[in-house]
Amino acid sequence: MKKILSLLLFAAIAFSLGGCGGHAGAPVGAGTTPTPTATPDMSDILTASATNASEGKTPPASGTDTQQTQSEPTAQTSQEAYEKALACVGLPVEELYAAVGQPTGTPTYGPSCLQVDAEDGMLPYDGFSVWTVRSSTAETVHEVYLSE
Repeated sequence: MKKILSLLLFAAIAFSLGGCGGHAGAPVGAGTTPTPTATPDMSDILTASATNASEGKTPPASGTDTQQTQSEPTAQTSQEAYEKALACVGLPVEELYAAVGQPTGTPTYGPSCLQVDAEDGMLPYDGFSVWTVRSSTAETVHEVYLSE
């Protein structure tokens, strides 16, 4: 039942991302990622990161070794993973991967409703979903939602 609900949620989210202003008929993620024409305002991300750090919400640091970044953390409940993911809001997606591992389903991306020349991403996990914003230079955790 959980898988069916997850698939329905995935389909609904993918469908809603299509309404954010993409080109009709163009597959999601097709072509090259456009280069930003202006420097993005990172103040909200820096503020969130500073807030997370001051509240002790800093997840384990990720290394530069891709093997370490992609390794799965020790076994944890979906509630523990959800709480760790919440601590990653405003941080690079690599910090999320270090804290809770790779998504349990296939991530989806579409034109961003949040930032010009970027994509919104939905990363499915057991019990929750993580929304990201991906530009040509970085991908940042934006929101974490519990699955119903």
